[in-house]
Amino acid sequence: MNTKKTIMVGAIFALALTLIFSVSPGLAQRNPYFVQGYVYDSTGTPVPAGVPVSITDITKAVPPIYTTTDAAGFYDQEIYIAINSSDGDQFTCSATYMGEYGLCTFILNRTANISQRCDIHLQDITSPTVRITSPVEGATFTSATITVSGAATDNVAVASVTINRVPVTTTPATPAPSVSFSKSLTLAEGRNTITVVATDSAGNPGSVKVNVTYSPPGAPAGRGGGGGPPRDTDGDGISDIDEMLAGTDPNDPCDPNPECAACLAVRPPTPTPTPRVTPTPTPAVTPTVPPAVTPTSTPTPTPPPTVIPWFWIIIAIVAAAIIVSVIYVLRRKP
Repeated sequence: MNTKKTIMVGAIFALALTLIFSVSPGLAQRNPYFVQGYVYDSTGTPVPAGVPVSITDITKAVPPIYTTTDAAGFYDQEIYIAINSSDGDQFTCSATYMGEYGLCTFILNRTANISQRCDIHLQDITSPTVRITSPVEGATFTSATITVSGAATDNVAVASVTINRVPVTTTPATPAPSVSFSKSLTLAEGRNTITVVATDSAGNPGSVKVNVTYSPPGAPAGRGGGGGPPRDTDGDGISDIDEMLAGTDPNDPCDPNPECAACLAVRPPTPTPTPRVTPTPTPAVTPTVPPAVTPTSTPTPTPPPTVIPWFWIIIAIVAAAIIVSVIYVLRRKP
């Protein structure tokens, strides 16, 4: 009978061990892993609370997850479990605020770091808005001297304003978020294009133009001697004779109007500023403290959520079952 008891106890232990080793791989837990950092605007100031931050696993090409900044411009988001990502996946974190955009990138490496630092530096990508209040499109003047007036605004600051490539004084003085301008301009006889260009502090240009005509009293209805339209060699919409009278080059489509269709056709387009990308931190190196600005209060990163130890709970249950089974077998009468 003792032999039978020994065999039964051994069978129970073998069954318990088989159960433990068969279920333990499925009970392994994915430990949380956080990405965190500050979002700075183009002046180096942390953004306010509530600015959305998009976090994307580029490698897996899955939809991004979102979080927002707190009052100190800080964001903190778990990514390893939320996205089901893997070591070696490339991530981007991006934000847009008040017409500015920025992103940072990193490669997931849970072995080297317990969390990932990824600060986002925004760059102004919005061009100024320009408006000419006087003269209006298509106006005709009998006097060669007119006044060009208008205004320009920008999400950060207007840095300069030009009229037909000549810098003008603004009120208030640049740089400023909103300025007005007024300048006298001498017209050439015939059709004239007036172009106003405003540039912001980041180098983004914004422009507007109007076409007006100067027709002095007693001027003949047409010129050119052939009865046809005046010759326009460079195709900029201003006749050769008008350009010669104004002292501009009749063979240069960008003189005097760099924004006309003929000039734009031969001039390379203005390149769009490339958002600055924060370099990927080198694994195993302590992340650099954010330069320039010291936040008034550094928030405490959200502690990783407690993972329920299901594996150990099941082991305890199995162990209790083994003990009860052994006691039951030993207490049975022979």
